[in-house]
Amino acid sequence: MTVSYTKYNDLLIMHNITSYQVSRDTGIHQSTLSDWKTGRSCPKSDKLHVLAGYFGVNIEYFLEEETGRKKKGVVTSNNNKNRRQTVKDRQIS
Repeated sequence: MTVSYTKYNDLLIMHNITSYQVSRDTGIHQSTLSDWKTGRSCPKSDKLHVLAGYFGVNIEYFLEEETGRKKKGVVTSNNNKNRRQTVKDRQIS
């Protein structure tokens, strides 16, 4: 997974929505999101602009390196509630 996809996934968890919902709402094909997740393709700037607008973040959010984020916890469970809380604990610019 790329840093950008990790950040996208964090936003999914924070907003309690699925990639299917994002695809339906934005018009970005699910296969595009899946290819991004698996590393088969990299997100294009037009898609990042759409996602940034959809989630209400700056496009720079997706472009910043992971080192620019401050983690307060480590996820040790697949439980979405725990994951959502950990994501909220992170400093998101």
